[in-house]
Amino acid sequence: MKLAADQNMLNRDNRLRDKPLPGFRVMFLTLIFLTIQMLFCMPFPGYGQDSDAPTSLQSMVVVEGRGATHEFRTDLAITPSQRAQGLMYRESIPEDYGMLFVFDDVAPVVMWMKNTFISLDMLFVDGKGEIVHIAHSTTPLSLSRISSRYPVRGVLEIKGGKAEELDIAVGDHLVHQLFADPGSQPSP
Repeated sequence: MKLAADQNMLNRDNRLRDKPLPGFRVMFLTLIFLTIQMLFCMPFPGYGQDSDAPTSLQSMVVVEGRGATHEFRTDLAITPSQRAQGLMYRESIPEDYGMLFVFDDVAPVVMWMKNTFISLDMLFVDGKGEIVHIAHSTTPLSLSRISSRYPVRGVLEIKGGKAEELDIAVGDHLVHQLFADPGSQPSP
């Protein structure tokens, strides 16, 4: 009789072990659902933003050269976090739009296209506002380093191919208050 009781007890223990705890399955599925929602439903920073939405201070920049002037509405990237974000996750930008990266010191800089979905022209500008180098039609999403080649105070990023289309070249000047007074720095 003891053997049969032990066997019944063992069978009961196995059935309990094989059966999930009440509510465990619901809790587990809820956790999976919330995890998926957090991963796929929350936007990445900047992703899906209206391309006209400001990410920082807005300003007008004029590029002058060989008798022509070209105006660009720009966002200023002044802080390290604004410079790190740049134009990442944008799917398009207007024809007359740009982002002006402003650095504290005049020094060589290196840029890249990580998480940047669109091709850009990068106009590297020295402390006096002269364009000293242009990286034309950069490759979207590339991790390749894009060097200024020379010490610069800023970089104007515009739509890829726009510099060639507008005949913007090395030696042209960028007109903006930050280059009129090399010591000036806008507040973030």
